[in-house]
Amino acid sequence: IGEAYPDKDIYSLFYQSKTADGISNQILLNFRTGEFAHREYADLSFTAAALARRSGVNKFYLASSTIVYEQSDIYPTEDGTKLDRYYDIDWNDFGLAGDKWLKGVEFSTLKKPGGRVAVSVAVDDKDEFYFEKFFTLKNMPGSGDYARVVYRIDPGLRGTRHKIRIRLFHDETGNAVEVTPPMKIFYEPISENEST
Repeated sequence: IGEAYPDKDIYSLFYQSKTADGISNQILLNFRTGEFAHREYADLSFTAAALARRSGVNKFYLASSTIVYEQSDIYPTEDGTKLDRYYDIDWNDFGLAGDKWLKGVEFSTLKKPGGRVAVSVAVDDKDEFYFEKFFTLKNMPGSGDYARVVYRIDPGLRGTRHKIRIRLFHDETGNAVEVTPPMKIFYEPISENEST
């Protein structure tokens, strides 16, 4: 039994394990990034599923032998299972028209054992991301409960508009990895002798 959430880049597949009498497992695929997550419904076993449209909205229903469940509109949820996701700072010229060098970003996250982030950048409305670097959040420098992520590109990524992607990984169960504002973005204008 499968369902797609195109606005969240997620495809979900429910399946029956060898030891279960009904459907009790789910695989989530982010079809944009290729990442997988797995969820097991330990106390529930579904016997049927259906996708129905009510009031102009697609709803997914799962039924046990006695109860019908409607999945949340805020799907997929963070309930302690591993679900990798990303946070984008969309195409921006950072208030400086023309070509510039994007040099890096700095931001904070909650310190989290088992949590990681990966930062990469894209240029001039192209789909490809470059200079991806991974950071673990367990013992990073910062203050108190916050870790400071310092991402630098040398010499930089030249372009007119840039996009920044922060991928969030939950390698262990627990609270989700969070990016906390503010974020600093570092860039330099193209000098006159570089403009040709």
